[in-house]
Amino acid sequence: MVEPNSTEIILEVLVQLLCKLQSDQLVVNCLEFLTSKMQQQCNYPRSLPVLSLIGRLLQEIPPLCHTLAIAFKPCLEFLCCGMSYPDNAVRSAIVYIFLHLYTCNRTDTPGKTAEPAGKVAMPASVNAQVAKSLLILLRTVEDTDVQLNTIGLLKSWFGDEALTNMLMTTTVEGSTFFTTIKKMLLSRQDVVQVASVQCLITLLASSRAPTYLSTLLEADVTEFLFEALATTNDLLLESIFCCLIIFADTEDFYTKCHVIYGIDSILRALDHAITHKHCMSSVQGLNLLSLILERQPQNLPMVNTPRTFTECLRLLQAGISHSHNQVSLASSRAFQQLLKRQHVPSPVPYDELLGVLGQLVSQLAILPAMNCIPGDTRKVHQHSKARSPQHTLHTQLAIKATATCLQATATLAMSCVDDPTANVTTFTAPKQDTASVSTLVAFALQLLQLCDKYYIPVVLKNQPYLSGAVAYVALADIFLLVHRLQLENLDKFCQKLSMNGLLRLALDIKKQFRTNERLVETMDQFLTEACGVLMSSCTTAQNGTPWHSVDLRSGIQQLSGSLTDCVALLTQRSTHDPRLQSAQAACVALCYFSWQFEPRQQSLLYQPNREQHCLRKPNSWLDRILCRQ
Repeated sequence: MVEPNSTEIILEVLVQLLCKLQSDQLVVNCLEFLTSKMQQQCNYPRSLPVLSLIGRLLQEIPPLCHTLAIAFKPCLEFLCCGMSYPDNAVRSAIVYIFLHLYTCNRTDTPGKTAEPAGKVAMPASVNAQVAKSLLILLRTVEDTDVQLNTIGLLKSWFGDEALTNMLMTTTVEGSTFFTTIKKMLLSRQDVVQVASVQCLITLLASSRAPTYLSTLLEADVTEFLFEALATTNDLLLESIFCCLIIFADTEDFYTKCHVIYGIDSILRALDHAITHKHCMSSVQGLNLLSLILERQPQNLPMVNTPRTFTECLRLLQAGISHSHNQVSLASSRAFQQLLKRQHVPSPVPYDELLGVLGQLVSQLAILPAMNCIPGDTRKVHQHSKARSPQHTLHTQLAIKATATCLQATATLAMSCVDDPTANVTTFTAPKQDTASVSTLVAFALQLLQLCDKYYIPVVLKNQPYLSGAVAYVALADIFLLVHRLQLENLDKFCQKLSMNGLLRLALDIKKQFRTNERLVETMDQFLTEACGVLMSSCTTAQNGTPWHSVDLRSGIQQLSGSLTDCVALLTQRSTHDPRLQSAQAACVALCYFSWQFEPRQQSLLYQPNREQHCLRKPNSWLDRILCRQ
């Protein structure tokens, strides 16, 4: 009897010899001889070396797959019967042969006309037998090698629509693909679970994915995915998160309440991934959480307990402070979606929200400064310290992510202004001390301080290289929030905004994004309210000015272009045109605030331009301002 090691050596020598000879006819003759002897013996265990040799030949000589599929149908049927033989080594070898037959592309056969490119065409009767054998093996076999080869063969079928339809409609003794895949997902072997999940992903990436998604949801496959999240295997976690992202992108996933069942499992798995610094599984888990928070219907609350909300905040805060940039950005996106009012419990835990916001905004201070527009290295300053494009891109993405979170925070706070259930004092006893209770006003004040200390300096430092307007719109939303709440020292904050040139910048944003109606409206409202606050403070300081009679909002809405462009309006006569008068008054106000608060080297009125010499009224209010210096 030949020793197992000797058999392996002999098989390797035969394979290498046939490959070196480079004779197609010799290989075909060898295959005919092997299959003929194997069928004559009709003994699967004794034919195991032959099965192994055929598998190796198909691996090394892919054109042989086409020959075997077309000219050796009796051998294929013999192999189909062997898939149910009670020997794991035989099963594994046969499944390995079929795996190569179904994954090998059709190629030209020597001596025959070239055929169209594509997969090897297997006989229909063989396909039907293989489909049944696949389900039987998935249901009954416990050997890891057989399971992996079977799942690999199953995955290869999902690349063909006809084979996939055949498998989906095949039933063997009450077992279907959907019942067998659930068994594989609960395997005790991580490698089998990973292969099963990746097999599902391949199925859901096929052309008929919507049909299969609905059927898989009806079969409660997602519940088994949630159960499989109770693992410490990083690759398995990442695979399950990727698979659940596909499910979470469908409406049925939410209407059938699958996410409510699995949210705790998702948070536990995400906690493990973030704690153990598993970067890719953390990113995919955070992407899944973000998608669920974004698409969850409002009438089906997912974060239905304060404990779940607190756990989400804790995980996101840990993700935001993660050393890996992708994890930090993914955490910011998920936090933005969590700030929707439907996810936030009542009363709103303002202190807990501030903890995450403080972590998010304060991290801007350690970002490397941008020195070019991402993707345009020509605009790098000559004397600036070189920064890699990755650092520049990360800085921009981090600023935008923080800006969107601040916008979401402002939207949440605005919705809480008229919501009595959002304030904790609504639920306290009449005589209870509420001095230490966090309120919306205190929350807005802390938010304003965070912006003043971290956000505004970083935005201004990187202003020349920021693309898009989201960074500035977020600041406008925060200002509109605190203006509505009528916080103290609001005039000082407005002065700081004007001092940093943000009023002029708002006009530039209006010009650059004039087709975005919502953005233009936000900028108009920001300018109107900010100028109103500054005018009120100037009225008090100067013992009254005629600002209250001016329709400031109407004038600001008419301003388009930079402040330098708008100054040209002052050269036009406005005796009988109320709209022009409003626009001129708004322009004068913005010019005054530019002169009053901005540094002299940056103020518009200290930059030489022809408009300053074209003012028609020599004794106008603007002229008096110019003459002071």
